[in-house]
Amino acid sequence: MVYPVARALPVLMVAVGDVLLGRMPTAVGWLGMAIVTVGCFAAPLESFRALHPSAYLRRSTVWMLLAALGTVGYTLVDKTAAGFLRAGPVSAARYGYLYFVATGIFYTVLWPIFERKGSGPGTSRWSVAALAALMIFGAYWLVLWAYQLVERASYVVAFRQFSIVIGVILAFLIYKEKGKAVRVTASLLIALGLIIIVLWGAAPHR
Repeated sequence: MVYPVARALPVLMVAVGDVLLGRMPTAVGWLGMAIVTVGCFAAPLESFRALHPSAYLRRSTVWMLLAALGTVGYTLVDKTAAGFLRAGPVSAARYGYLYFVATGIFYTVLWPIFERKGSGPGTSRWSVAALAALMIFGAYWLVLWAYQLVERASYVVAFRQFSIVIGVILAFLIYKEKGKAVRVTASLLIALGLIIIVLWGAAPHR
């Protein structure tokens, strides 16, 4: 529940940020993003009967909203920074590297303050951690590069939600989760919204 909702809200919230910054999405673009958002909200459900406000109003709702606001914040910062960089994969990679170095230093300083007893390093191998780090950096690098290629950050955020479709498929295959009807429908809605954005949403606003 937490991940799809926290990822769905920034799609439209970043679109509002695009409007404020003079990067108005097209009407069809708004439609595509709205469909993606609906799909994200439906993805966590196990049945259509569970589609009710009470399913989303819980103790974690505040944290989901805060997570969404955090996503909006760093997305708009990254998009703005992309406009000052020389376009290309090299500058995007350099920006991502500096970001991870800065946050790594910040994390190292704060870790001793918030460290709880018995919460030391786990048993994962360094090779696994290094592979995960490379994949995270690669994914973030592609997003930063996409910000240089696409005028509206909200469109990039919408496409990041395709990870939910992948997650739904893997949940069925690996964990044998229930709710195939509603989750397949949600995945199709997300895919449909993205197709609409690609084919008709990128035209200049008039």
